[in-house]
Amino acid sequence: MLNLARTLSSVLEEEFSVLENKDLEALEAIQDHKVTVLQQLDSAWSNLNAHREAAAEEQENPESQDSLWEEAIGLINNCKEAHIRNDLL
Repeated sequence: MLNLARTLSSVLEEEFSVLENKDLEALEAIQDHKVTVLQQLDSAWSNLNAHREAAAEEQENPESQDSLWEEAIGLINNCKEAHIRNDLL
């Protein structure tokens, strides 16, 4: 999950650079990659959320689960801001 969020962050930074340079061919390739990563992230997010809920019910390492969850949410929020920035460009 965290690796996918980091990958998405990198793709969004690359997208920003391509948008600044107005390289439409590169933008198309990045869009395809971004969609793939977003689909993978959606699946991983669902799995992590289900695991987090199950762990909470079983009281299984709630501190480590909360830490992972908070880190994931922080990365996703950064990606959201990068996406908005790119959309405005």
